[in-house]
Parts: sequence; structure tokens; C-alpha cells
Amino acid sequence: VELASVASAQNGLFIEKLMSILATNLSRIKPSPTMAVTGLARDLKAAGADVIGLGAGEPDFDTPEHIKEAAIAALHKGDTKYTAVDGTAELKEAVCAKFKR
Repeated sequence: VELASVASAQNGLFIEKLMSILATNLSRIKPSPTMAVTGLARDLKAAGADVIGLGAGEPDFDTPEHIKEAAIAALHKGDTKYTAVDGTAELKEAVCAKFKR
């Protein structure tokens, strides 16, 4: 019984130390830049600013058929690698044209 009590106490100290280390490490974690930008856009919209949020999100509709077909065509063409971080020239031109309308 005494040995079990010692083991239980040691286990409790171990768990306490582990939780302390975990809490310290978790307090150092910062939000991802994507989530920070998404939050900022949400706050600005709530304040009445005309904001287009391009940070993160999930559409509430299915992908349109023409986009699915374009994705399949791109795969068959071999466009399967990462592009530049800011997108292709064609994509940037299309986005600018859409938001100018």
C-alpha cells in the first residue's frame, strides 16, 4: 500500500509538471497570419468598412461546373505544381477584373 501511495504521488507530481510545461508552451502560440487577417476583415466589416475578405473561409455553395471542368483540364495539361505565392498573372488579372465590375 505504501509503495502504491509513493507511485501515485510521483505520478501526480509528474502530471503537474507536465501540465505546467504545456501551459507555458501553449501561452507562446500565436494565431496564424491567415486567421489574424480573417479576424481583422471580419472586425472591419462589422464596423461598416467595405472589405473583401480573402483570408480564409469555406463557401456555402458547390463548386460551379465550369470551375470543376477547368480544374480537370489543368490536371490533364500538367498544371499540378505550386504557383507563386501571389498567384499567376492570369489569376491576378481575372481577380482585378472581377472586382472592378
